[in-house]
Amino acid sequence: MREKKSIHKKWWFWAIVVIIVAGAVNGGRGNEATTTEAAASVEPAPTTAPEPTYKEAKLPEFKITEERLDKSGIWYVTMSTSSKDERELQKLVRNTAILAAAKSQVVESVFVYVDAPGSEPTRIATGKMAFTSKGEVQMALKKGEVEFKLIETAPSKSGSKEPTAEDWQASFKKTLLNEAFSYIELTEQETISSERLESAVGVLKMYSKKLTGEDKQKYVELAKLVEQDKLDDVKAAYKALGGE
Repeated sequence: MREKKSIHKKWWFWAIVVIIVAGAVNGGRGNEATTTEAAASVEPAPTTAPEPTYKEAKLPEFKITEERLDKSGIWYVTMSTSSKDERELQKLVRNTAILAAAKSQVVESVFVYVDAPGSEPTRIATGKMAFTSKGEVQMALKKGEVEFKLIETAPSKSGSKEPTAEDWQASFKKTLLNEAFSYIELTEQETISSERLESAVGVLKMYSKKLTGEDKQKYVELAKLVEQDKLDDVKAAYKALGGE
């Protein structure tokens, strides 16, 4: 009887082993390539910082000419600057948040008055901001929100660069009407505070004193009506003086 060979000694067994090993090696290489490729596919693409669409407005040179902090925490600050750029003036108003934070007393909110320098300073912009919850009530604004108003001055009729006395008078009247309009608007909204009323009266009295000519007394009366908080009379006087 012929003796049976062990399976390990048969040629076909080793042939199968070689085929299996070769397949495993090739398969491993394929997996490795696939893994490398997948890893490469998830590499983040290089990013480029977006270019700014416009230059940020610079803070213009300025000087604080007058300031007052009342008991309620409202800061009244008047600044002088030669800048005429609207975005720069807005930044100047925003910058009061930094100035207020540097004060030793707590500043709840701020009224900002911006004047152009000169022997007769003329108001070119106003603004206000709230810094705290209490300030939100005082200004009828949210914290960090800015209310900014650019005051257009009348161009010189003489064509010269230096404003004439007539130009100054027109500018004063514009400021007075703007202040009266703010009083009317805030009073109708029932958001005017006693401090804001006091500020409006102060501005109206100061600028009405600078006026000359026939209209002076009418603006003095306007200041008195605001001080007496007579809304209907103020509205009538405002319209009579050319307010819209």
